[in-house]
Amino acid sequence: MAPPKTVGIGAKSALSRRQAEAKCRQIADEHARVPGMKDRTGRVPTLAKWAEDYMGLRDEIKDGTRRLDNTTIAYMKVKFGDARRLDQITATDADDFRAWLGKQPVRRNKKIVMDGDKPTRLSKQTVAKHLRHAKTVFERARKRKIIAYNPFEEVSAAAPAVTREWAEITLDDLDAIAGHCPTMAWRNLFALCRLAGLRRGEALRLQWDDIDREASTMTIRPEGGQEGTKQRTRVVPISQDLWLRLWNCGGTGPCAGVSHFNLTRKAEEIIEAAGLTAYAKPFHTLRKNLESEWLAKYPVMAVCEWLGHAPAVAMKHYHKPTAELMAQVTGATGTILAQTPTPDPQKPPSDNTPGGT
Repeated sequence: MAPPKTVGIGAKSALSRRQAEAKCRQIADEHARVPGMKDRTGRVPTLAKWAEDYMGLRDEIKDGTRRLDNTTIAYMKVKFGDARRLDQITATDADDFRAWLGKQPVRRNKKIVMDGDKPTRLSKQTVAKHLRHAKTVFERARKRKIIAYNPFEEVSAAAPAVTREWAEITLDDLDAIAGHCPTMAWRNLFALCRLAGLRRGEALRLQWDDIDREASTMTIRPEGGQEGTKQRTRVVPISQDLWLRLWNCGGTGPCAGVSHFNLTRKAEEIIEAAGLTAYAKPFHTLRKNLESEWLAKYPVMAVCEWLGHAPAVAMKHYHKPTAELMAQVTGATGTILAQTPTPDPQKPPSDNTPGGT
């Protein structure tokens, strides 16, 4: 049996009996509230040690979430240091971390992305995302009684309002992109994102066996068979526009042979070659285009079921009036004005003219 652990409270000459008793009560209270300190011989784990333990506890998360967790932890290690104990990271440190993140450059393949002669900084949305992950890392430690409080608890991690000014990609644009795709599988990838609203990972995983030609539907299955927030089995209709653009390129699925490696960069090169103005998030923008079109034609709940998210998400992130819908409104208004006669000030109104008696 290990000998009882003692905790020093300072030199006897520096403390009165009353001060020493108060200090002992404070330590006992802290150990009662945070037994993790006592279990670790009075020392809370370092950030590096807790990061290792934390990731070992997160066996249920997807690979994408794991990568984000690791990136957030890497940023915290740079800012706070590997050897910093969790209980030594304060609310002030957490708030400083938020400001510090906003000044960090974007890196791609370990190289800093430049905007002219200046480095591109992390976006406000990305900073908010890392803060949410940092808050989760420390909240897990708090719940396990390793620390007394979460220093990120009061740091705002709300994402800024998302702009709705995404690019509109028409079917003609889609055909131009298809004409510059290196393979049929690449054509299918763009078509599935634009005309079925699939996330790029869903399109890459889609198998020919998931497509029901009789019913004109496809079944989207979660990665690894495990359902989550963005991973639920759903059935998506296949429109005639999609059938016309879906090529049987062999392999196990429509996008067989398309590599995840440098996917966004290759997509941007294809879009540029097609003569289109570069736009952000090449595949996600296609999904937004389709959802805006479907929301103008079909019930909200049906569209959200097909796209795989809640109506609140659709309203906040995926919907804006399409150019076609705007044209319907402005065209109708123009027609009505053209058919409305201009009043003749010399002629009294008739019974069927607005203002008549």
